[in-house]
Amino acid sequence: MNTKELEVKDKKELEITSEKTYSCKVYVPDTDIYENDKEIILAVDIPGVNKNDVKIQLENSILSIDAKVRPQDYDKLRPLYSEYNVGHFYREFRMGEMIEKDKIDASVKNGVLKLTLPKIEKLKPKQIAVR
Repeated sequence: MNTKELEVKDKKELEITSEKTYSCKVYVPDTDIYENDKEIILAVDIPGVNKNDVKIQLENSILSIDAKVRPQDYDKLRPLYSEYNVGHFYREFRMGEMIEKDKIDASVKNGVLKLTLPKIEKLKPKQIAVR
């Protein structure tokens, strides 16, 4: 067995700069970003988060993701082995003008939040008649 398979990536704890209070640790979720001609797709790792506990907000061109884990779900568990601590997830992204902000779509499946950010259709060149 390759020892590299057993390595665990450390979770990066969020450095809170605003006045938010949380009951447990808050982490920056790992995110993969993909782009094609029509959209930008974000795949955000939020293990242990129920889709009802994800809040996505777009304000002043800042897309914020606030995903909360329910600590009470872990209260009675006695882990035999644990690779990371339980905690909430928070991340912000600055949105460009090329995103159709009213058509952003979000879904959660198997601990991954998928955000689809459709691009604004480029304006086709228009021929202007001279009089």
